[in-house]
Amino acid sequence: MKHIKNLLSRMWKNSDLQQRHAFRFTYPQRTIQIANQEIDVYQANPNHIKNLLALEREVYGETPWEKSAFLHEFTSSLPHLYLCVFANEQLVGFSGVRVFRQDGHVTNIIVSPSYQNSGIGTLMMQELERFSRQQTCVSMSLEVRKSNLDAQRFYRKLQFTTTLVKPNYYEREDALEMRKWL
Repeated sequence: MKHIKNLLSRMWKNSDLQQRHAFRFTYPQRTIQIANQEIDVYQANPNHIKNLLALEREVYGETPWEKSAFLHEFTSSLPHLYLCVFANEQLVGFSGVRVFRQDGHVTNIIVSPSYQNSGIGTLMMQELERFSRQQTCVSMSLEVRKSNLDAQRFYRKLQFTTTLVKPNYYEREDALEMRKWL
């Protein structure tokens, strides 16, 4: 099965269809002052993947998403927005949302430990929500580990509520699905 998945991935990557059917949206690069520091917010692209993988390793000790997952998301035909946040030219945050059936699904949000609780996560979620509203979404959703109480508090602060438990969504751990109505 993995062989077939890899083969299909290579075929898609090398096809003209990928480029013709990819969703196009341009997020303007912005410089913002947060916590007495200037940060730069960019739309993520394949050139950022190496840094995204390094940030995943820094935060999680592993890479939950691989290069192919990032490439798939960046070239999806579904409306999507992926953001990178840099401080002093170093990647310190990343987030993404994909729109399907009027729901902006937050696929990823990660902030370097040294920048957590600085407002970067809130900024990224606000930008994802703005994009979701522009795409006429009626809700936003996400999954979070049942054990990740800090993240749950963060999402609740942003008006997300738990809608259901997804057993064994992560390896040996349940996920909470959380939703915010727009």
